[in-house]
Amino acid sequence: MKIINKLLIAIIILVGLLAAAPLVFPYTMVIPQIEQKLGRFVHGKATIGNITFRYAPRPILTLHGVVIDKADTATIGTLEIPLGIDMLLGDSYMLKGAHAESARISSEFAQGLPQRLHSDPAGAGVETLSFSNSTITLQKGEIGPLSGQITFYKDGRLSEITLTANEGLNTMRITPAQDSGFMVEFQARNWTLPLAHAVKLDTVRLAGRTNQNGIDIDAIQATLYGGAVNGNGRLSWDQGWALQGQLQGKQLNAGPFLSVFSPVTRASGRMDGAANFSFKAEAVKNLLDNPAIQGRFEIKEGQLHNIDLVSPLKAQGNSVSTHGGQTAFNLLSGAVSINPAGVTLSGLSLDSGKFRASGSASIVNDKLAGSASTQLISGPVALSGRATLGGTLSTPQISTGGAARPGSSGEKAPAADEEIAAQ
Repeated sequence: MKIINKLLIAIIILVGLLAAAPLVFPYTMVIPQIEQKLGRFVHGKATIGNITFRYAPRPILTLHGVVIDKADTATIGTLEIPLGIDMLLGDSYMLKGAHAESARISSEFAQGLPQRLHSDPAGAGVETLSFSNSTITLQKGEIGPLSGQITFYKDGRLSEITLTANEGLNTMRITPAQDSGFMVEFQARNWTLPLAHAVKLDTVRLAGRTNQNGIDIDAIQATLYGGAVNGNGRLSWDQGWALQGQLQGKQLNAGPFLSVFSPVTRASGRMDGAANFSFKAEAVKNLLDNPAIQGRFEIKEGQLHNIDLVSPLKAQGNSVSTHGGQTAFNLLSGAVSINPAGVTLSGLSLDSGKFRASGSASIVNDKLAGSASTQLISGPVALSGRATLGGTLSTPQISTGGAARPGSSGEKAPAADEEIAAQ
């Protein structure tokens, strides 16, 4: 019995010594060896500020203040390395679950990740490396904060970088290209564009390839408001930030889509369109604040809401009608130009069979301005007139000089093409 008691006491003392060892172990003695192994992994010089150890929830060795090559190249606030029994029993092991926090790397280092991060499976191989609150520095600005995971092949080569956001609904997959750069694919569901107006996308997919100065976006595919949008573009950051490209939309439900921009005065129907877009800014956070968009659109079998262009033709003299009512049409088409100053609609043409209108309009600081020529044909009777648009986008006003009948003593309203030319 005494022998058993002594054995238990010895075991307890041994466990206590093992538990206390990390608290008194001089980690500075092993920093050079760890720096050497880390340097082999990153194919460069690695320096470590200091090392700490914790038991719970599992044994983890934490490297603080890691610098790769120099501070301008790459720094890591903390690098956590889980400790496993395989690291103690064998000459080679596969490191799983390592995590980097507050990493800051240059764009040059990011471009060279497939060459820089290459583990040695014969020694300390790496299976996964997660990261959070990390940034990529550029000549002007930075990209981040970023969170995700890097995975490696069994032979040590970098396999894939995955970035996630919005509880996994937004995902970006980055894989090394065969010669240089990366292939990039972004997918999202229920995503709201980071614009002044909350345009919501059901699904979106962007695919392209990076180079030293940006990303060539070969495919833009999105579904929204019952329709689809396709296109391509380019994002560059070598001389400030710039996003440019082309989009084509098919069969969008114009009512809910245009309600995002103007919930009261808008058009409904099925909309097709095409546009060229350009955004430029010094900082990435301001990139989408400076739009330059040129496009054309067609809306079929719909209505203008909050604007009645037909009733003023019935007036016998000058009149001003306030907002309200609607104008049905078979086809509404025109060109649109959007810039920070406002929105311009030109070459507008509305056709409902018996009623036609053409003109232009502008929206600046919610103020509406424009004019249109209108014509109503009902059997042998033909009425034509001119309308001037004013007021605000939510409360438009229509001023008219009454209607004229061709061949009558009244003055004939100019033809639509004459009215547009006069503008």
